[in-house]
Amino acid sequence: MPDYGLAFSDIYDRIKEYANIVNVVNASAKAKKAANDALRLIATLRNWEQLKREGTITPIASTQAYTLAINFDHIISCWYISNGIRVPIDVVDDERWNRDSDNDTDGNPLICRTTKVDGTLKIQFSPRPSASFVSLYTNIPYDYVIKPTELSAD
Repeated sequence: MPDYGLAFSDIYDRIKEYANIVNVVNASAKAKKAANDALRLIATLRNWEQLKREGTITPIASTQAYTLAINFDHIISCWYISNGIRVPIDVVDDERWNRDSDNDTDGNPLICRTTKVDGTLKIQFSPRPSASFVSLYTNIPYDYVIKPTELSAD
């Protein structure tokens, strides 16, 4: 088998050496966690195409929150198709959500955010999809990035 660089054991051994924790209790476990933390950060910053996916949500009238795809890391974009035209639903941060969301009104969603407020990773829409929106648009597609597979063995 060709050698494409360092094996995982080489990586976490180097982390232990760099951090000067070679003789510390549970040093290998700590170094493995650090390696996987770095992998996730690099994957997010590099925007690797092989980690991008598209998912869909089936809207339900007056329902604001929907569970996201398995292995979801973060959302890129969200939209619906109206007469062949992609209509974006702005992905916003918590600050803008708190300022602009309308949790009591149904209509065409204008903004969305990902949240874990109830312990489950979900996407929320504001305004909530209305019955007329649901009758016109059977799904809301979204682009997202999956979590990279964690390193575990050589």
